[in-house]
Amino acid sequence: MFQQLEIDRILKAFKLNPYDVLEVPIEADSKEIQKIYRKKSLLIHPDKVKDERAVEAFDLLKKASSHLLDEEKRKTLDETVMDARLMCLKELGLPHTTEADDPKLRDLFPTWEERVRKATKELMVDDELRRRK
Repeated sequence: MFQQLEIDRILKAFKLNPYDVLEVPIEADSKEIQKIYRKKSLLIHPDKVKDERAVEAFDLLKKASSHLLDEEKRKTLDETVMDARLMCLKELGLPHTTEADDPKLRDLFPTWEERVRKATKELMVDDELRRRK
């Protein structure tokens, strides 16, 4: 049951964002990333799950983990997330120094995290389209 839900979640995650695929916070260090990867990979490993989609989900999970553990790739990804965060703050008319735990961001709808995730996705899609041209 949990295995099927996790496979579904991974396959539905935004594939260009390793944070979404692995479901880790941006603040996570390499130890935490490895710990989460290990837990999730054991849960959905193709040898343990009788779902043909497990192979694809496992590959996506592995790729996301290696992306986040590569310092250069993660630095580029984190810059994109920070750009998205700054865009969201600008849209809300808040200073760029506003922290994520600021009371002004607490009761937003959609939530602060959802806004940043959406803006990050938009930036990543734009970057990917530019790269392909």
